[in-house]
This record gives sequence, C-alpha cells and structure tokens, in this order.
Amino acid sequence: MSKPQSTHNMQSKLSTPKIVAAGLLAFIIVVIATAPAMLVSAFISENQNAVRISSATGTIWRGAFEGASYEEISLGKIDFAVRPFLLLLGQANLHISSVGGIADGDGDIEYGIGGRLAIRDAKGRIKLSHIRRYYLFGGPITGEARFDIESLVFDKTGCRHSEGIVSTNVLSGPAQRINGSTLDLSGVLRCEGDNLLADLTGANDQLALQVQVIIQPDLRYDMVVTAEASIDDIQKALLAAGFEENDGALVYNAVGVLSGAGS
Repeated sequence: MSKPQSTHNMQSKLSTPKIVAAGLLAFIIVVIATAPAMLVSAFISENQNAVRISSATGTIWRGAFEGASYEEISLGKIDFAVRPFLLLLGQANLHISSVGGIADGDGDIEYGIGGRLAIRDAKGRIKLSHIRRYYLFGGPITGEARFDIESLVFDKTGCRHSEGIVSTNVLSGPAQRINGSTLDLSGVLRCEGDNLLADLTGANDQLALQVQVIIQPDLRYDMVVTAEASIDDIQKALLAAGFEENDGALVYNAVGVLSGAGS
C-alpha cells in the first residue's frame, strides 16, 4: 500500500502564482456578487442624463430601483434578477418586474452575442396617458395598452421573430366623442421583413376600425387607421377628425420617428 502524500508535497504541486490567481478570482466573484445595486444606479445616472433613480437596494445580481424615471416619465419601482450562469454562454438574461409607474408588468430580457435582443414571457399594461409627446386625432393619448408577449426577437438588422398579442382602449375616447360608444382594439404583433407590425381591429355598433402600425429598425413608424361607419354623421365626423376617402374607405395616416416619451 502506498503511503499518503504529505501536506507539504501536495502544496508543492500548486505554484504560488496559481494560488494567488485563484484567490484573486474568488475575491472578484464575491465582490461582484455582493456589490450594491446603487453602483448600477450611479452608473446609469452618470451615463444617461434622461434616466433618474432615487434609490437602489440589493446587489447587481438581484435588487430593486425605487423612484426610477426616464425623461420625467415615472417608471415606479423596478425589481430585477440576473441569471449569472448564462453569462458563461455569452448571453445576458435579466428578469424584470415594474409597478407604480408608466408600466405594470414583468418579463425576461435576453441579450446575446451579435446584438441579439429578445423579450420573452412578458405580460402587463402600459398607461398611455404618461406618454405626453405623441398626439392622436389632435388630442393627447389616453387609456392603456395591455400586452402578452411570448417572444419578441431583434438583431442589428431588425425584427426576427414575434409572437404576442396586444389590446388597447386608446381609441375609446375619440370613438365615444364621434358616436357615443367606446371601442377597444386587439390584435397581434408580428415581424414583416425587418419591421415590427402591430395589426389591431375593433368595432362597436356603428363603427369598425383596423389599425396597422409598422415600426422600422431606425424607429420610423407608419400608422394607418381604416374606418367603416354605418351612419353618414359618423362618416362626416371622421372626415372632420382628419380621415380621408380612399377607394371607398376612410383612412387616417400618420408617420414619424419614435423618440423619448416625455414632453
């Protein structure tokens, strides 16, 4: 039977540089894992003037931002959790939930090699009245939009994959002013080439609408609203609101570039 190796002999097989490197790596991992989320908060505020964070708790792996805002739009409280083991595969994965600001909801965000960005299993609602820069039919946007996104994937060239549904009452106010009845829209998100397309429909007793919004990779958008009205007075009201006759249909078109949501 061979003799057990002495402690001295076992230690001699580990060179001093290797011991130092292993200790340094362990120290770095512990520091990163326990670093306060306030460091992230400070970094964001320093490098993006539009972003503000009142306070942060937890670590950079799991924590929360309180009083977050973007261009004076309240984001409320944002909780986050990083899945660090995916970093070994060259992919950053973050679970985020928010409440009390412009959006209430949660979902997963993935960012991979080559600039691939994915949003998965995201559900929630967006309070459209918080968005003050954009107007619809001459008035501020009101209401809310609900989303249920199974998968939404982009790369540097544009939209690659989309499975999701959206619904909104954003046109209920204008519809009620026109014919006294609310009107909700619902539909799907899908990729059309490199563009992201939202295709929504809705109707009440006297008015039917189809809304298509195309968002290009450079954030230019084109919105087309097609209306069918069963009463002449409603048709006249739509024309007064900016709709135009086109091959027997009433069509409203708006184009622009998406930018900040603030005023």
